Amino acid sequence: MAATQTATNYYFGGKLIKATNGYLGTDRLGSIGKYYPYGQEKPSATQNGTVKFTGYLRDSETGLDYAMNRYHNPGTGRFLTPDNSGMAIVPTTPSSWNRYAYAAGDPVRYKDPSGLYICDECDPAACAIANPFAPGPEDPSCEDPAEPQQPSQPIESCQQHVADILPTDPGEIAAIQRVLNENGYTFLLGQGHTTYDTKGNPNGKLDRGEVDLTDVYIFSVLFNRVRLSQSPKTFALFKSPTLLAAVQQTDKDGSRQAGIDIYNQALASTRADTWQCADLTDAIFALEQVEAGAGSNDVYYWFAVINPDGSLRKFNPKRDVRIGLTDFVRGIRWR
Repeated sequence: MAATQTATNYYFGGKLIKATNGYLGTDRLGSIGKYYPYGQEKPSATQNGTVKFTGYLRDSETGLDYAMNRYHNPGTGRFLTPDNSGMAIVPTTPSSWNRYAYAAGDPVRYKDPSGLYICDECDPAACAIANPFAPGPEDPSCEDPAEPQQPSQPIESCQQHVADILPTDPGEIAAIQRVLNENGYTFLLGQGHTTYDTKGNPNGKLDRGEVDLTDVYIFSVLFNRVRLSQSPKTFALFKSPTLLAAVQQTDKDGSRQAGIDIYNQALASTRADTWQCADLTDAIFALEQVEAGAGSNDVYYWFAVINPDGSLRKFNPKRDVRIGLTDFVRGIRWR
């Protein structure tokens, strides 16, 4: 592979290796220069417009670090936008739940070379997907002279990732599959579907927050139908006294099959950082929220914002709640 010259800078394999003042060496994070843990330059700032902290290009106009997928604000430990991939989230590690944080708030142990993953520089297997230039196991920068390096932990499968939170109840499993059917193909496959405001005007693209809230509302519909069906006075409204019956009632013409496929693909995945596993994990969290009483207790139906003929569904502000690409209907009298 040949070096590429841009002005007075030389790059090899996409990495800056030589500038005006000579060849450049990087530290274990890929940084050129000296920095505090969250990227603030020391002892004083130098000219921007070049590669600096963690191999990020520091923008000359804004002073922000370009991390391939989003911008990092040096010195604060925060990205300007959330990590919408959700792949760095570990349910048992609260510090990973903040999608704006750099390296899960632990810049001494971890780095984030692409703005999507955190990885331990001394664990090549964990870093490889985010950084093809991650050091191998013989890299001397990974050695601790005071304590021998421990062997790398095996990569976690999705089954292991959700082992402690995955329900075994058939009704809960069916409800999760119903939810996966609704959000799996609209967000995580990267279709970039346009969303609409309550007047039918385009207002952006579906994002992870809307998908998560949609999950909560769909679970709420199912549980609300079960609640009414357990009372003799309101049983006839839905006739679904169990969660499994409520799911089957909404599962006409095999409409849950896509969700079943995503569920099975997630559990068969050998890695926990696949989109199917991230989608399954979020659906389980949403189920737990609703079971804990954090759902909506007055929605009983949901409909796609876009009708089968491509037109937009008419929105009733007194009755409907619009979230992303789904309308939820309040009340039990409307059929």
